[in-house]
Amino acid sequence: MFVLNNAWKTVIRNKGRNILIMLIVAIIAAAATIGLAIRNAAENARETGLANTSVTATISVDRSKLME
Repeated sequence: MFVLNNAWKTVIRNKGRNILIMLIVAIIAAAATIGLAIRNAAENARETGLANTSVTATISVDRSKLME
């Protein structure tokens, strides 16, 4: 109980520092969430773009011409 009491007193005593730490943690969490959302959207766009792409021509080697 003594440890919890001391911890609570420390939290109350340093309000400015604790608010700053909470603000920094919130900013980091928001940045990580936004980054993951952008990554997911880019991956979905890539997959749909590749799925919508169709091959219209192919290039192949004429082996009979190479043998001559």
